[in-house]
Amino acid sequence: MKKIFIIILTCISIIMMWSNTANACSDFKLSYQNNIIVGHNVDWGQKQGFIVLSKRGLIHKSMPISGASPISWEAKYGSITFTLSKPDGTPNRSAVVAGMNEQGLVAAILWLDESSYPPPSNDRKILPSTQWAQYMLDNAGCVQDVIELSKKIQIASAAYAGKTILVHLIVHDAKNQSAVLEYTNGKLNIYTGNELPLPIITNSNYPKSLEEFNRYKNKKVTELPGGYWTLARFVLGSNYISNLKLSSSQQLMPLGFNLLGYLVEPPLGDEPTNWSIVFDITHKKIYYRDIDNPTIREISMNILDTLKNNEYKACNIMSNSCFRTKTSFLNNDTPSR
Repeated sequence: MKKIFIIILTCISIIMMWSNTANACSDFKLSYQNNIIVGHNVDWGQKQGFIVLSKRGLIHKSMPISGASPISWEAKYGSITFTLSKPDGTPNRSAVVAGMNEQGLVAAILWLDESSYPPPSNDRKILPSTQWAQYMLDNAGCVQDVIELSKKIQIASAAYAGKTILVHLIVHDAKNQSAVLEYTNGKLNIYTGNELPLPIITNSNYPKSLEEFNRYKNKKVTELPGGYWTLARFVLGSNYISNLKLSSSQQLMPLGFNLLGYLVEPPLGDEPTNWSIVFDITHKKIYYRDIDNPTIREISMNILDTLKNNEYKACNIMSNSCFRTKTSFLNNDTPSR
């Protein structure tokens, strides 16, 4: 009887370990020689969202934050972003989850329950968590720019859809550099270079996630985890990346969507994977599909050249013809989960 009780407690502990967040997303980078792609799954209870084109020179304003004065900035770079929607179904340009700018910088925010932002400071600009990615896309051309800008701003939690948004940020650039930025215990931690051996995050802090993967890598745990929880997805994704043997840059795109397929949240769950996105940094293109339409659509960053000065355009992501250059050739040969 005692043995059964111990087994039950162990099972409960494992379940709690894997299910420590309800809002899930995954982000990773794959590269071969000079070719770089970034894969991103958006797992959210609301599938409605928008693709937003923003021209360089556009003025952005921060959302109100208690105890801090709003800030505004002019976009140095144009960008294409994936945003959530407002309650009335219109684009919420202050709730960008992922995007790429014309320099090839990709930035994305992912849920992180452990986030602990410091109180607003008088000597730094205060930026809402939902605008973290957009701010970097507007002002940074590479990962090092992001790191330098982070010394001048401070993130504060924003509210969206009745939730306090707690996130960490991951960025990748055309120089094949990546960085993860997280606030824990009120302090900003930046992981890049040797401190970021695997360019992937889910919804646990990076040191904790890497420690969990190393348990499998060092054979302390012999079987890969099942399920869709944050550490499980990190381990599965890290194992995939670590064992990937590429022989051609043409493999990157299909393998990116293949890995996104392994990391999806089920459609019937509370937080399903609504959008799967691959950013082709090298060729400045974006590929995506949504929960209702598995067809992979393609958008070229060149479309920003069609915008007038200081202009932005938005299109419902569920539309079959949202700014797309064409339907991607990948549809005929994309591995399924």
